Amino acid sequence: MEKVWTLENEYITAGVMPGRGGKVCSIRDKDTGFELLYQSERGYPPLSPGMDFSGADASGMDDVFPSMGEVYAGPITDTVYFLPDHGEIWTSAMETAEADKIHISMRTQGVLLPYEYHKTVSLKGRRVEAAVRIVNRGEEPLPLVWVSHGLWHLEADTRFVFPRDGKYIEHLGGGYPEEEGGMASIDNPRYRFHEPVPEGKAMKFYFAEPVKEGRCAAVYPGAGIKAEMTFDPEKLPYLGFWITNGGYRGDKNFAFEPATAYFDTWQRAFANGRLPRIEPGGEVRLELGIGLSPTTDGK
Repeated sequence: MEKVWTLENEYITAGVMPGRGGKVCSIRDKDTGFELLYQSERGYPPLSPGMDFSGADASGMDDVFPSMGEVYAGPITDTVYFLPDHGEIWTSAMETAEADKIHISMRTQGVLLPYEYHKTVSLKGRRVEAAVRIVNRGEEPLPLVWVSHGLWHLEADTRFVFPRDGKYIEHLGGGYPEEEGGMASIDNPRYRFHEPVPEGKAMKFYFAEPVKEGRCAAVYPGAGIKAEMTFDPEKLPYLGFWITNGGYRGDKNFAFEPATAYFDTWQRAFANGRLPRIEPGGEVRLELGIGLSPTTDGK
C-alpha cells in the first residue's frame, strides 16, 4: 500500500496520496463513518507514465492536467505532443513540501511540458479544500485544460443538485442514452436522475454554457449526509458530469467535474473556441472545496 497522509480534525478525515499525483483518496465523516469517495475493489495498482486510466484504480479524486489525452499539433504551439489518458499529474510522484494534521503541500514538474505544479489540500471545519498553482516555465503559451476528476460514492437514492443557472447540456457519450451527441435540457427527468441510470450504463455530459453559480451537491438520504462542492466559476466556468452504474469497468460512481476549458482535451476545446492558456512565465491558481453536512430532509 502506498503512503497515505491522513488529515484529521473534529469533523472529518481525508487521505492524500503524494505518490499518486496528490490524489485525495478518502473523505470521511467522523460522526457517521460515511465515506464520500469511491473506493475501488482493485486497490491501487502500480502506476507508470502514459498508462491508460482504466488500468489503474480509477477511484478518489485526481487532477486532470494538461489534457484528457490525444495528439495535438498547433496552432497554439507548433510542437507535436502525445498527451496521455487523463494527463500526467495523476501518475506523478509529488514531493511533499510541508504537512501537518490539517494541511499538506506538494509539488512536481512537468515531463512532457515545461511547467511547475503545486497542490495543497487542507481541512477547514467540515470542508476539504484543494488549491492548485500551475506555472508556465516554457517559452510558448501553455494550453490550459484542467479538470477536477473526483469519483464519488453512488447509492441508488443519491440525489444531485446542479447549478441553478445551468439550462442545457451537451451529451458526450458513455453508452447512455443511445442518442449520443447533441443538446438536451437539464430539466429532462433523464438528466435529473429521478430514475437511476440503468444497470450496465454510463453517461457523461457538459453544461453547454459557462455556469455562474459555482456550486453543486449530492444528497445521500440513507446516510443523512449532503456533500457540496464549491468552486470559482470565473476560473472553472465549465462543468462536466459523469455517472456510471456498472457501465465502466463495472464501477458505480459519479463525478462533478469543474474545468477550465470546454471540453476536456486541447483539440475539442480549441475547436469550440474555449481553450484558455497560460502565457510564458505566467501562472494560474485554481481552488475548490468539498463540505459534508448532516441532512434530514433529503435536500
